[in-house]
Amino acid sequence: EIVAAKEEELKTVQDALTKTSTVLTDTQTALDEAKKKMMELESELQIEHESFNSIDERERKLRIDYQAALEEITDLETRENEIKVMANELEQQKKTLADQVSDISDQL
Repeated sequence: EIVAAKEEELKTVQDALTKTSTVLTDTQTALDEAKKKMMELESELQIEHESFNSIDERERKLRIDYQAALEEITDLETRENEIKVMANELEQQKKTLADQVSDISDQL
C-alpha cells in the first residue's frame, strides 16, 4: 500500500515533470523565435535608419540649394532693378540729346 502510494506520487511527479519539460521546450522555442524576430527588426530598423539619414542628408542639401537659389534670385532682381534705372537714365539722356539736336537744327 505504501509502495502503491509512492508509485502514484512518483507518477504524478513524472507527469508534472513531463508537462513542465514540454512547457520549457515551448518557451525556449518561443524565446528563440522572439530573438530571431528581434534581430530581423533590428536589421530593418538599421536599414530604415540609414535610409532616414540618407533622406535627411538629401533634405539638407536641397535646403542649401534652395537658399542659394533664393539668394541668386534676389541678386538678379537687384541687378534687374539697377539695369532698369540705368535704362531710364539713358532714355532721359537720349531724350535730352534729341532735344538738343533738335534745338541745334532749329538754330541752323
